[in-house]
Amino acid sequence: MAERRMLTRKITDNDKFTSLPPTTQLLYFHMCMTADDDGFCDTIRKAMFNAHADVNDLEMLINKRFVIPFGNGVIVIKHWRMHNAIRKDRYHETAYVEEKKQLLLKNNGVYSEAVKDDKRLPDWQPNGNQVATEVSIGKDSIDKNILYGDSDGKNSEEIQEIATEIATDAKDDADDFFAKCWQCYPRKKGKGSVKPSQKKRLLNDVGLEQMLRCIERYKQYVAGKDEQYIMYGSTFFNSGYVDYLDENYGEKNDLQKSDEPETHEEPKVGNWNNEWDDDEDDGVDEWMRKNGDT
Repeated sequence: MAERRMLTRKITDNDKFTSLPPTTQLLYFHMCMTADDDGFCDTIRKAMFNAHADVNDLEMLINKRFVIPFGNGVIVIKHWRMHNAIRKDRYHETAYVEEKKQLLLKNNGVYSEAVKDDKRLPDWQPNGNQVATEVSIGKDSIDKNILYGDSDGKNSEEIQEIATEIATDAKDDADDFFAKCWQCYPRKKGKGSVKPSQKKRLLNDVGLEQMLRCIERYKQYVAGKDEQYIMYGSTFFNSGYVDYLDENYGEKNDLQKSDEPETHEEPKVGNWNNEWDDDEDDGVDEWMRKNGDT
């Protein structure tokens, strides 16, 4: 197996990838480094440890379609053939042959799960002109056009298709996310005023679970109020949700509690005075009895 791996900026500089949390990105890099020559990685736990990542980071890579999981705990890097092209005399086929048979290699070089009646992944062998990543690679020795599969020096149309596919997936993810949130919101007005960029921001920065909690908190706040006092959906999703985020909502509750008047018992001054008066009266009476006749 090759000791060096390469990454294409067509994937790692794409907005869909750069919007991932740093630990998620780092996990992807570590899995790419330890994957075999067909892009299969069976050292996920080690990669998670090295990247200080957790299961949530792995699930995000799966949900965002950067890796494809298998039932035996192995994953494959979806865009592996874009990242690495290996010379035939350097190539070693994966040990996960059965898993490889479950994949379809699209014309644009991207792995996807094979479905019924689809053509299965062919027996692939690199040709002798592809770059070997086992050899020494200096910055001046890499021909990016050969790496991308272009012999005429032009940008590959297939790579452009893949970049378009990634952007389309990101838009679909944001639209699905927003549709679920919109369905739960009480006043469905101004949907078209929420821009695609804002939907992506909410998906990446807030996430579905927290956004649904924000909506539920706001619904509790406006419960029983006339509709005119409820924010339009566009207002809530563009800015109104901020007050109901986990961190802000907790602070808001603490402030409300601190504003409540404190109650405490006043010292029983009257009782203390009465006791003192009684003691003093007793002393005066005793003095008068002893000295009254003198």
